[in-house]
Amino acid sequence: MVTKVQSRSTLHNGPSSKEAKMTVGFILEGGPSSPDKRVFKLLAERLRPGTEVAIIPLGPKQTLISRCGEVTAMLFEKGCSCVIIVWDLYPAWGVHGSKPCLKKDRDAINESLAAAGVTSSKVHLVCIHKMLEAWLLADEKALSAVLTKLRNHKITVPRVRRPEDPVKPKNVLSQIFGTLGGTKFQAYVHAEPIINEVKDLKKLDRCKSFTYFRLKLADC
Repeated sequence: MVTKVQSRSTLHNGPSSKEAKMTVGFILEGGPSSPDKRVFKLLAERLRPGTEVAIIPLGPKQTLISRCGEVTAMLFEKGCSCVIIVWDLYPAWGVHGSKPCLKKDRDAINESLAAAGVTSSKVHLVCIHKMLEAWLLADEKALSAVLTKLRNHKITVPRVRRPEDPVKPKNVLSQIFGTLGGTKFQAYVHAEPIINEVKDLKKLDRCKSFTYFRLKLADC
């Protein structure tokens, strides 16, 4: 399903909205109503105003890796100019107790693409370190704004020095929300509001994987 992305000209950090429209395909983890889908729609809206997006969530990472080839081929058939495959490095999948490995993930994805006959240079692989919640940690002012609205009084969240360092950034968010906000962090509830409160997407460049994603989207 193709979703038209509307421009938010006062907030975006990207090309002019007068550019010719194009369609970018996204293959993500999660389900149809997952926070990943909503967050990447918002990011595409901010970074490439006027662009149309076709977002296909494929469930857990192992399913994404096994099916991304056939789905990428389908997205190109439906007119996408490029396809971006996004997955979290953590957790690992496969043999119980195995450690995440970016090279193994990329090799498996490339095998899936090759099996589907996809050879286009317009396929970009973006691995998030360690998971999407790391990006949500990158802007303490956005976190402060969300918690301030939830608690109805001023809350200041300290800066997380290296948001991609924690193995489980979701646990860091849970601690922040529990300690400062007195509430439980829930990605499907809070991820979208946090991204909405990021006034300048350059803040997210504190995460190298976000910078890589931004540049690949620009390449489309």
